[in-house]
Amino acid sequence: MTKKVMFPVIKAIALLLIINVAASFFYARFDLTEDKRYTLSDAALNAVSAFENPVIIDVLLDGDELPAEFAKLRQETRLLLQEFATENNNLKFGFA
Repeated sequence: MTKKVMFPVIKAIALLLIINVAASFFYARFDLTEDKRYTLSDAALNAVSAFENPVIIDVLLDGDELPAEFAKLRQETRLLLQEFATENNNLKFGFA
């Protein structure tokens, strides 16, 4: 490759690395549904933020041969619990 081609490639890679490092420090999830289906309510956020001691949640939805409906439920449950865990570090969860 020539120097004229290499420089834009190197700049693009450097920009992607900077964006990736910056994104690792910030978490954001956007709910673009009309009914705000994936937005946590104020009551739920208040309840989770009130946890002063560790709260451990064991979800019994693990396995390789789950029906498709349960696999989707497992994924949605994981996302919801991750949202709650970002609000309060005392919330711990695992799948078994």
